[in-house]
Amino acid sequence: DFLVVDSAGAFLLDTSREKAGELAKRLGLYKLRAKVEIADLSAEARGDDGLALVALLDGAAAPDGAVAFDDPRAADLGRRAITPLRLARAIGGDPRLYEARRIAAGAPRGGADFTWGDAFPHEANMDLLHGVAFDKGCYVGQEVVSRMQHRGLARKRVVKVAIEGAVAPGVQIRAGDISIGALGDIVEGRGLATVRTDRLEEAGDTPLIAGGAQVRVI
Repeated sequence: DFLVVDSAGAFLLDTSREKAGELAKRLGLYKLRAKVEIADLSAEARGDDGLALVALLDGAAAPDGAVAFDDPRAADLGRRAITPLRLARAIGGDPRLYEARRIAAGAPRGGADFTWGDAFPHEANMDLLHGVAFDKGCYVGQEVVSRMQHRGLARKRVVKVAIEGAVAPGVQIRAGDISIGALGDIVEGRGLATVRTDRLEEAGDTPLIAGGAQVRVI
């Protein structure tokens, strides 16, 4: 999962730092004879001169020279800025404030709230967060994604939850003896979870429990 930013004749891809190199290699498979250069510009590959991402909440200003843009997923997520790592470090801030805002917006994070390489776009809420276009094509996997959209076949969703008690991310959520999903990121009693929507519906009023903590879908 990544966001695409138009930047002075090039496109920057805003993605997880740990997946940047893998993404660059994957895109290289589709380059064919196109006159396109694909490079990993992350700090993982280039150290302090590599690029990093800063979340700008509540009207915060972007660093000089940064590539700033509105987060397209939800208005409450503010703006984002791509800038060299050394400048990003100087900004500081509490990442938990952004994580809490992201959870409240229902915007999942790959590798935490859904599994990379094992989730359809609908299961990661990309259809709800301006991540999938159903009026254009073609793209890899389009037929499956279109079928899930028009036939309502998505059986998993990332949902927002309230948690009463201490529990770690990744713990299974159960309705009685039935597993309906697993917790993702959690900040101050609010979190995201991937659940089987059919099992959640079947659970009805049965309390949802994760590792001894009570969970409520909100």
